[in-house]
Amino acid sequence: MGPVAAYLSIEEIIRVAKECGADAIHPGYGLLSENPDFVNACVAAGITFIGPKAATMRQLGDKASARKVAIEVGGAGDGSAAR
Repeated sequence: MGPVAAYLSIEEIIRVAKECGADAIHPGYGLLSENPDFVNACVAAGITFIGPKAATMRQLGDKASARKVAIEVGGAGDGSAAR
C-alpha cells in the first residue's frame, strides 16, 4: 500500500497502531480527525482516540444539527449572538 492510501486507510492505521503497541491515537487535523468511523474503529480495536466522541462528531458535523445542539444547551444557536 502506498503512503497516500495508507494515510487514508482506517484499517491500515489501526493495524499499524496495534502492531507497534500504541494505546492511543491523536489524528491531527483534517480528514480522519473529523471521521466518526475512525473513532469507532479505534474504540473497537481497544485504542483510545484523542479527540471528540463519534456521537459528538455526528451531532456537530452539519450546521442544522449543530444549531439544534446549541439551542438545546442554551447556546447562541438561536441567532441571539448576532443581534
